[in-house]
Formats: sequence, C-alpha cells, structure tokens
Amino acid sequence: FPALIPRALQIISGMYPIAQVQEPYSAIRYLAERIPLEKILSLTPPDFSRDYQWSAWTICEAFAEQRGFHTAKTAQPDVYRAANAILRLTADGRILLSFKPPGFFTSSKYEILRVTEADSHRDNSDNEDEKEEKPMVITGGGFSALASDSE
Repeated sequence: FPALIPRALQIISGMYPIAQVQEPYSAIRYLAERIPLEKILSLTPPDFSRDYQWSAWTICEAFAEQRGFHTAKTAQPDVYRAANAILRLTADGRILLSFKPPGFFTSSKYEILRVTEADSHRDNSDNEDEKEEKPMVITGGGFSALASDSE
C-alpha cells in the first residue's frame, strides 16, 4: 500500500515518521505545489515583490526567519528545523491538504447553482413568516444556563 504512494505524500500524511526524514524539502515542494503555503504561513518574500517565485528552500528560509529558528554558530536561518516544523503542522492537521475526487470541479458548478437557488427560496420564505425573537440573556457562571432551563 505505501509503496504506491509518493514518498512526499507519505511524509505529509504521517505514514512515514517526520523525525526520520533526512531531506524534507521535496515534501515541502509537494505541499507548496498543491496549496498556497506561503499565504497560509503569512510569509513575506525577501524582495517584497508580489510575483516572487517561491521554492521549497525559500519557504523554509522565510518560515525560519519568521519563527526565529537560527543555527548555533553562524546564526543563519535553520531551514531544516523550519521544514520539520511545517511538516509537523501538516501531519497534525493544522495545515490542510485535501484531494477531491475525479470530476469534482466539472460537476460542482451545478451543485453550487442548486444550493444558491435553495438558499434564495429559503430566504424568501423566512422573510414572509419571520417573527421577532428576543435573545435569552443569562448572567452568572457556566452552569447558570442549566439552572434557567430547569425552572
């Protein structure tokens, strides 16, 4: 089973231990090709241009600068540690990578039209028989809501 999946995807999905990864940059590249990793991590390009071409190394370097990961002797950005941190965020589910089934994007336009039409019908019916509801105000601690329900 795992032999049929690319090694980078095994690392990202947590099937391969991140601590044993010797070269994490290919997994970062795999991830960056599929999601806007630089936007998710709020990274700024080194030359502050909008059309900057990010690579796996520069993503790790910018993330290391952002988090303050530096090597001990030369105080250079610790890109290996940054790459491991990004992979751990992905394996933990804090950075989401998802795959859609084949044909999802071609048929979803009809689903979007159906949902928007249903929402417009529901909004029209809600406006016709809309009654004003007053919100329930509860003062006290977290368990005071239980006390007000029992009365």
